[in-house]
Amino acid sequence: MKAFTARALRKKLLTPPPPARRKNSTTLAIPYSRKMRGSLYAYRMSRYSLWIELEFDRSVVSFNLEPPVWTFTDDANEEGVVIDAVSLDVANHLTLHFSRSNAKILDAGIERIKNSQELSELNAGIKIWDDLEKWEKLDRTNKNTLLRYLWSAELVVDAQIEKFILSELNDVRKLSVWDFFNKLKAYDPEEIKSAIANLIVEGKIYVDMTRRLSPESEVSLKEIFHA
Repeated sequence: MKAFTARALRKKLLTPPPPARRKNSTTLAIPYSRKMRGSLYAYRMSRYSLWIELEFDRSVVSFNLEPPVWTFTDDANEEGVVIDAVSLDVANHLTLHFSRSNAKILDAGIERIKNSQELSELNAGIKIWDDLEKWEKLDRTNKNTLLRYLWSAELVVDAQIEKFILSELNDVRKLSVWDFFNKLKAYDPEEIKSAIANLIVEGKIYVDMTRRLSPESEVSLKEIFHA
């Protein structure tokens, strides 16, 4: 595969089709992605789970929840393999994501992709997810809650609130969300939640993801919740 062909294929895999409800018989969620600067179509809960994971993953810079099927250049008559998502990370490495529930990955198709020349020349890898149907698992539920506080194109997180939170945590080992409600009474609690969520998603502060998020949840500058 020539370099320009590989670049064209990378672009094709990462470019979503125009917004439209194309599968009326399936579950559809339309989350707002700050990473992609727009609303996305997530068909089935497994794709919504993938959105949560890829949106929250700080190493991922862009992704596509509706990539084209993978077709093999050496056999134009063979049916393509369905890819659940494609992501690009900070190292410019491409990853093809597959759900274990996708029947196509159980046959030789996935092995052919792994061994294909295209995958190697694309600087790409494969990740198979075993639990995308479990969108209600605690860790994923907490990520979803945090992302929902940032789920708006018009949202502007208050920089002064963020600055205050970071300053307070620099002096105190851990503080709860409720503590910040009390310390920032001049602000709407929703503004405080958005600021805390933004700091967590950006990796500037941490929260204990092994417990369900609530006003009692503690945040810290380091992951010290079980120390």
